[in-house]
Amino acid sequence: MSRMQGRGKGRGGRNNSGRGNHRSSRSNNNKPTKTKLEDHVFHVGTAKHASDFDTNIRFILNHIKSTFEKHSSDIVKALEELKHPNTDEWKPDISEYVSTATNKDKKRQEEAMYNMMFKGELDAYNYRKRTYESNTSKAYGVLWARCSAQMQSQIESRDDFESKVKDDPVELIKAIKQHALNFKEHRYEMSIVANAMKTWLLSKQTVPVQRKRSLRNNPLQMLKTIVRVKINHL
Repeated sequence: MSRMQGRGKGRGGRNNSGRGNHRSSRSNNNKPTKTKLEDHVFHVGTAKHASDFDTNIRFILNHIKSTFEKHSSDIVKALEELKHPNTDEWKPDISEYVSTATNKDKKRQEEAMYNMMFKGELDAYNYRKRTYESNTSKAYGVLWARCSAQMQSQIESRDDFESKVKDDPVELIKAIKQHALNFKEHRYEMSIVANAMKTWLLSKQTVPVQRKRSLRNNPLQMLKTIVRVKINHL
């Protein structure tokens, strides 16, 4: 009787220990949350890494917005829309600072006041424009530093690197996106789409088991990525 109880405890001990180890192993397999700028790196990858582009770009743009000086929203907007603004539209219109008074004394006073106002607006415009140019250079440095060595090598080997991409963060993001989503492999366009679809289907199956995965295993995010990949290969 005692041997039966002993065996029961033994089995229970082994089973409980096994379950515990399984849970521990499964939790250890969960990748840590990326909370630092250094955690976000652009890699030359396949569809498995495609959703990382969106995650990385969101984090980096938030970093730029919170750490760059005044008017950081201008460069962030440009990077989001992938288009530089027409800075001439920021310039004040001098025609709006003209006195319409008919009395000479009043007209002279208004013109003096309007001249001061226009000068202030012009100074603000010049400062905003200089800040945008400075932030453009800084943003390029931040984005370039977040590229892996392989990504930097791929971008530097582009025919348009010196003439178009270099020192332009908007064009750099376009190039990063192109290489990160594997658009460069024109010889294997359909295989890239198939690989993306396969990755999504596999991730869809694993999500219920691993609910705390990062966006990499988010079916909706992965589906959006696949759509982008397919559109760009039509």
